[in-house]
Amino acid sequence: MNLFDRFLSTENKKTAFLVIVVNFLCYAISFGQASVKGIVRDSKDSIIVGASVLIMKSIDSTLVKGAVTSQSGLFVFDNILPGGYFIQIQMVGFKRKYLSEFDIRSLSDAKDFGFLTLEEEVNTLTEVSVKKEKVFVEQLGDRLLINLDGKSTSKGGTVLDLLQVMPGVSTSKQNNAIFLNGKEGVLIMINGRPTRLPMTAIFEMLNGMSPDQVDKIELISIPPVKYAAEGSAGIINIMTKGYKNEGKSVSINLSTGYGAGFKGAGGVAGNAKIGRVDLFGEYSYSYNDTYQYFTNRRVVKVADIETGIFNQSRREPSISNQNFRGGMDYAMSSKITLGGVMSGYRNKWKMGAENETDVVSSIADSSRHIRTLTQETNLWGHLMGSVYGDYKINDQEKLSISSDYLYYKNDNPTDYNILHAWKPDGDIFLDQKLNVKKNTPINMWVWQIDYAKNIGKKMRMEIGVNSASARLSNDVNVQDNNKGSWEANSALSEKYSLNEHIQAIYGSLNVNIKGGKIVAGIRYEHTDTELSTASKTGMVDRNFGNFFPNFSISKEINSDNILQFSYGRRIARPSYTDLAPFIIYFDPYTLSTGNIRLKSAITDAVNVDYSYKQNLFSFRYSYDNNAISRFQPQNIENTNQQLNASINLKYKRIYSLSASVPVSVTNFWEIQNSLVGSYQEIETSHLKRPVLLRQYSFRYSLNNSIKLSKGFSVEISGFYQSPFILGVSRQKSLSTINLGFSKIIGKGSLGFSYSDPFRKNYDREFVFMPEHNLDIDISYKYEFRVVKLTYSYVFGKSNRSNRGSSSENMRKRLE
Repeated sequence: MNLFDRFLSTENKKTAFLVIVVNFLCYAISFGQASVKGIVRDSKDSIIVGASVLIMKSIDSTLVKGAVTSQSGLFVFDNILPGGYFIQIQMVGFKRKYLSEFDIRSLSDAKDFGFLTLEEEVNTLTEVSVKKEKVFVEQLGDRLLINLDGKSTSKGGTVLDLLQVMPGVSTSKQNNAIFLNGKEGVLIMINGRPTRLPMTAIFEMLNGMSPDQVDKIELISIPPVKYAAEGSAGIINIMTKGYKNEGKSVSINLSTGYGAGFKGAGGVAGNAKIGRVDLFGEYSYSYNDTYQYFTNRRVVKVADIETGIFNQSRREPSISNQNFRGGMDYAMSSKITLGGVMSGYRNKWKMGAENETDVVSSIADSSRHIRTLTQETNLWGHLMGSVYGDYKINDQEKLSISSDYLYYKNDNPTDYNILHAWKPDGDIFLDQKLNVKKNTPINMWVWQIDYAKNIGKKMRMEIGVNSASARLSNDVNVQDNNKGSWEANSALSEKYSLNEHIQAIYGSLNVNIKGGKIVAGIRYEHTDTELSTASKTGMVDRNFGNFFPNFSISKEINSDNILQFSYGRRIARPSYTDLAPFIIYFDPYTLSTGNIRLKSAITDAVNVDYSYKQNLFSFRYSYDNNAISRFQPQNIENTNQQLNASINLKYKRIYSLSASVPVSVTNFWEIQNSLVGSYQEIETSHLKRPVLLRQYSFRYSLNNSIKLSKGFSVEISGFYQSPFILGVSRQKSLSTINLGFSKIIGKGSLGFSYSDPFRKNYDREFVFMPEHNLDIDISYKYEFRVVKLTYSYVFGKSNRSNRGSSSENMRKRLE
């Protein structure tokens, strides 16, 4: 039975039927709408095109919508619900402007600000025609907003490549880790919806996702209590391009490229406003032939016998990815708004690999050469249905309800052919074959109820409840063929099941003070996790609860200076792959397994943020108790085998300072600089004796944006990361540079990108602890010098918008 048949099986028909009914009912329903508009110009009454305009709730500064002024300087916000709001207007070369608070009293209300004048900071360029664009980096309350629409360097590569050049964001491909401000344990969200997958699967998804789909990225180091507490480093919210407008529009994008192999991608997105009904949908496909080269050198000593193991792996993966999303918004009345979204993806990784392993021993005539041929397919499929509704009780109160159903399916068959010889060109004395099949279906149900009430003009109360449940089974079947026939390997074969339930309740109070605001909240989450096998029930059986307080205070000293302090507590729960004790062999001497003794980690974090105009500065401190560190090496006692597993550190402490500073070299050349310096300290608890490691490190990233005449633009982006630590491993420095060019052609744009021209896209790490018999040196080299050509075009007119579902954080932790 395939993925879509499974989704429509008996147990899922009710959910599918509900989504379909909600989507089709909206054709018969109509509603009014409130609108807010204005025209932006400079002090000489010239129209300003491309200014960033944000409308936010006055009670808590929550972002409602964003827009960019049109060729006539106009901005329009439609479908604004009743309530209090204020507007921020920002443009490179002009002072930021705030419009005083105003009220929308009904769905038929309208607010026209007429002409709005921005005060200039620099002189207007006279010799070169410049098209102004949205500010690249903005501080919006508790989050950093990265505007990517129109960036030519985002036209090539993947979303995973794109994250590497974001301010304060870094990745480790060999460890499948994403860092925010030097800290591991990030919750990835797509359009406000948490990705409920293990980080390995998230890497594959982001590695198959085109940057052309991304409009903005939000970086939230201390999220408010409305969000799930999962993700000790905070949240990265990737906001894709959606479309909603008066009328109809369709956009297309196509790209092709070459590096180690062919790359191609295409997508279509459309929307229609038929009467008073909004419909939207999008589909994308990408294909990537790539290349990887890994080396692993280690030395181990057993009973005074020293053995060196040297491994090199050449991999040629082919990655294809399909994504779709569609839905509808409508209002039953002036008080009730309903909507529905259905989305899904199919990500296929297919790889052939050739591994060469040389084992050199201090004992004479005991060395050997092992050649392993691997064929692997890793297929992930996903379907999600979401329904949501908002009920405006009165002008001061609002109730929101949402429900999601998510289905995942992972098929991961792998064939190994292991050939043993005494030397590389010698005769084969042992031919082993191994077949591994892993089948993992996942079912999830999420619902959430949120209630908000304005208390007077200066206070807002928010409370809510949330439930997330998951049921997973993982059937691992291993067969050996050592003597010409296949036989089941009962030692490595097993069927696992995981049931997890996370119930949550939260409450927060937002208070406007003179020139600022105070936000205080607390969240309680109760976790019930049970991991079992066919032969043993309750292998992991945990039932616990935690409180997660959150507090922030911000003060606007004046229009150019804003200071904010925030504190929050987060949790990192072990994923299924962290816990499950099945064994995966990378070569006969290197294997990976789960750790059923792994505990959840609790993080306490403090931030101090200061912004001066568009310059952002931050100090951050975090302390992780029982910090989880993944893929940590250990030697199996009295053998020369290495075991990689997730472990708990005793603690991890990080101090960091960061700065994001834009520099206007000229009126057409802008450089966005980002620097993060950090001090990290960890203490181990899994080795025979505790080890204390300390490391100072920094990361510098930049984005050069040069706007030329006639719609041409050039961008140069890159980063440098100094050495840092990841568990007991020390990561060496790494860097990359990307080039991009684009040209606006009517309603279309043509882009060209060139990634990693200097061949710096590789990771290196080492562990040297002879007292613990650990001497390891690893390198990971990836594809370089990738060129891509992209073209996009919009038929009709469109204003982008994003609508997410309510799914809370469990998908990241399951497989």
